Amino acid sequence: MGLWPDVGPRGEALRQRCTRPAQAVGWPKALPSATGVVSTATVSAPGMSPISGIFISQILGVRKPARRSMASALQKRGRMLRLGHSFYSQPTLQIARDLLGKRLVRILSGQRLSGFIVETEAYIGEDDKACHASRGRTPRTEVMYGPPGHAYVYFIYGMYHCFNVVTEEEGFPAAVLIRAMEPSEGLEWMRRHRPGCPDDQLSNGPGKLCAALAIDRTLNGVDLCTSQVFFIEEGWAVADEEIATSPRIGIRSDEVARSKPWRFYLKGNRWVSR
Repeated sequence: MGLWPDVGPRGEALRQRCTRPAQAVGWPKALPSATGVVSTATVSAPGMSPISGIFISQILGVRKPARRSMASALQKRGRMLRLGHSFYSQPTLQIARDLLGKRLVRILSGQRLSGFIVETEAYIGEDDKACHASRGRTPRTEVMYGPPGHAYVYFIYGMYHCFNVVTEEEGFPAAVLIRAMEPSEGLEWMRRHRPGCPDDQLSNGPGKLCAALAIDRTLNGVDLCTSQVFFIEEGWAVADEEIATSPRIGIRSDEVARSKPWRFYLKGNRWVSR
């Protein structure tokens, strides 16, 4: 079984859609970037065949800048553009990669709390045994079957909330779990929400992130493209060489689900969960 889930006709349609050339799905051959020209390319995971159709940005013809804090690099750039529905309609693995460096924003009492996403995990379809949708459509997973760009927030272990972004076309259950972020704005508020925690442990895990930003079930189903209190903005441009992949964390289902390298994270970032 490859990286794409086997979900019958849906899976085949997904593969066909995602293996078309970039221009066939409305993606440009090259995008302008603050640091150079960005082009599309295929990527492969260690020990596995190339993931044709997952087009990830590569910076060409520019010198790699010295590593620095996302927050410090962007603090003078002002507000970013919010991500729209077209972004969330892409293939889930593409979104999981491209969310790295984007800014997650929560508005509380008029105050902006935000951070740059540094770790994600993809969950795709009913045949992905690690996905909540593997048990079919239920009241809990209803949001996953809805339009892309909505928040899927659930409660686990009687203690923690986890925040996911719904992806792909309506009716197909897929989402990206936001596992960790590097704090940017509203740090004092986050410290109050997570008293006694060092700054690099405020949001270095999915439950910690939700606590720091006061994300709970009241935000389940919120449209991230139109909400005034919860959304994701453009942010840091992340080069491919700065990204690592691995199997997803804490998966207890079958070996296939445990082995899929559908976790994406920034190398060397101290807010990554592990």
